[in-house]
Amino acid sequence: MTPTQWMPRLLGGAGVTALGLLAACGSGGPTGTDGTVVGVTLSEFVLTPSPTSVPPGAVFFAARNVGQGIHEVVVLQTDRVPDALPVTGSQVDETASGIQRLGRIENIQPGASAGQRIDLGPGRYVLICNIAGHYQQGMRAALRVP
Repeated sequence: MTPTQWMPRLLGGAGVTALGLLAACGSGGPTGTDGTVVGVTLSEFVLTPSPTSVPPGAVFFAARNVGQGIHEVVVLQTDRVPDALPVTGSQVDETASGIQRLGRIENIQPGASAGQRIDLGPGRYVLICNIAGHYQQGMRAALRVP
């Protein structure tokens, strides 16, 4: 399924408008819907990507907040397992040795969707919500690029 088929289903009736907005605005990196789509569902306190393994290349992360609070998606490249990232205070230390932050989709309001395109090479990645305390409460998941 292509992103133009998938995103309207994810976003409902506002899908076409939202898809255009996602392609037009960025948050720290290139945006667009070219490449493999990874849907990321956010709620209290669960972060669920689908699929969890993608081929190398352009990956469009399409995040949807179905929860009641604000969430975010941070894409980290690391060989660490999702529940073993270093924490300082109540957040993951994104600058720690062995961790590279590749992208962030910030401030996703309840009921809202947002996205970002990131080029991924082969390796292991962890997706987290790094709003204070959210990682520790379970908002983390692995993503593999064979």
